[in-house]
Amino acid sequence: MQLGRAKEATADAEAALRQALRPGHRLLLSCARIYGRAVGVFDTEGGRPADSQQAFRYQEYALQLLREALGAMPAAERATFWRSKVSGDPAFRSIRNSRGWRELGRTYARKGSSTPDSE
Repeated sequence: MQLGRAKEATADAEAALRQALRPGHRLLLSCARIYGRAVGVFDTEGGRPADSQQAFRYQEYALQLLREALGAMPAAERATFWRSKVSGDPAFRSIRNSRGWRELGRTYARKGSSTPDSE
C-alpha cells in the first residue's frame, strides 16, 4: 500500500463505518485491517522520514476497531474468531508488537477466553 492509497483506503473505511447503523464484526474487522496496513505505510514511507504520529494514531484506531469487532460477537465465539481470523492476518503485521495487540492476544488467544473480564 502506498501513502496516497492508504489515505484513500482509510477515508473509504471511515465512510463505510459512518454509513452502517450498527457495524457488524465483519465490517469492523475489514476496517481494522485497512488501518493495520496503513500503519506500515506511515512507518516506512519510501526513504522519507516516517510519520510516527500518524502511524501511532492508525495503530490505536485499528486496535479500537478490533476490540469493537470482538465485542460485537457472541462471547463464546471471540477466542475462535481471534485465532482464526485475526492473530495470523498479515494486515496486522505492523501492530503486532504493540501493547494493545499483546493485551488482545493474552485475552483471546487462550482457548475458551471470551471477554477481558473472564479471567
